[in-house]
Amino acid sequence: FFFNDTATTEIYTEQIVGSVRCVQETGRVHGDIFYHQYFAVVYRLERQKIVQRHIQIVKIMIKVFERVLNGVYDMDVALQRVVDLEDKDEFYTNRTVLQNYTDLIKEHLKLQKK
Repeated sequence: FFFNDTATTEIYTEQIVGSVRCVQETGRVHGDIFYHQYFAVVYRLERQKIVQRHIQIVKIMIKVFERVLNGVYDMDVALQRVVDLEDKDEFYTNRTVLQNYTDLIKEHLKLQKK
């Protein structure tokens, strides 16, 4: 199933809106490339970034689960930064997204039990 990461989507939307303002003035991006061609490419690239971001979050979640399976039962310790997958700037945002993911999983599991 697909997780909706609102924070990431909003960041990418702001970038696209900024690009739209620049292109609206001329109707062209560069030379013979018109705005609809440009934004088709931008849309694909932004979707790719979002998918890559979700893959990174899933990899971090797997590392956290591996820590728990290897005997780290304190969740504060298990949720510490995964150094090889995220930097300090991404850590807080990633943990917020992970919390959303785990909440969705818990909700889904509760629905299955009913």
